Amino acid sequence: MKIDIKKVLILACICINLIGCAIDKKITDNRNTEVEEYNNETLSVEYEEQSEISTDEEEKVEIECEDADVNAEISNTVLLDEGKKIEHAEWVDEEQSLYHVSVGRTKEEPDEYMHLEDYFFAKENGKVISLKVDYPSKKASRDSDRYVFEACDFDVEYVDVSFDGHKDIVISLGSQSSSGMSVYCAYVYEDGEYVYKKTFEEISNYRIDENKKVITGTYRHSYIEHVVVTYEYKDNEYVLISKEIVSNYTEE
Repeated sequence: MKIDIKKVLILACICINLIGCAIDKKITDNRNTEVEEYNNETLSVEYEEQSEISTDEEEKVEIECEDADVNAEISNTVLLDEGKKIEHAEWVDEEQSLYHVSVGRTKEEPDEYMHLEDYFFAKENGKVISLKVDYPSKKASRDSDRYVFEACDFDVEYVDVSFDGHKDIVISLGSQSSSGMSVYCAYVYEDGEYVYKKTFEEISNYRIDENKKVITGTYRHSYIEHVVVTYEYKDNEYVLISKEIVSNYTEE
């Protein structure tokens, strides 16, 4: 039998072309699959990011108080920029006359507190008084207004520290050094607003003496003694009126 070499070569070329087409198709299909998977992953990431944005927007809506007047003031005052979130929102006192909204960071920053600022809404004489309080960086000078010390919980008290019958806003600023000095800042009610009083931060471990109408404070003097200071609220400031070194041990 005589073999036609030309026909064999032609058939071989046809087979090679068919195999090449099949390989190209497989590569194209794989590439299409990879592109489709990439697009799906991209859409998934975009959806998750959009969900996070929606969650942040929903957090603003969640700042709602059952008191209509307070709630309206909150809506007009509390604005969350990028990087901020609501930590909690609640009444400070049982009488529900001071509402507190706590705002913090969404991400940690080295050597900084997560807490950023506080908003207060006080019901006074039929209207709502709003107040925003922020704090300096921990890198700032310790003499800065409202400087935050270690182990600070930013606890809030609504008490009268000016003895005028109006409650004032007192905020914990943490403990200064190892001497047990708990520091507080105060916003005192004056003519329909709350005014910051730097001198209140001098009174560590403050106590209210209702009978004498003074504020007392204490701090450690030595291992066996401590200092008792007494301040009077005079001319819209806290003035030191006495300072006494007292033994830590009671004589029998």
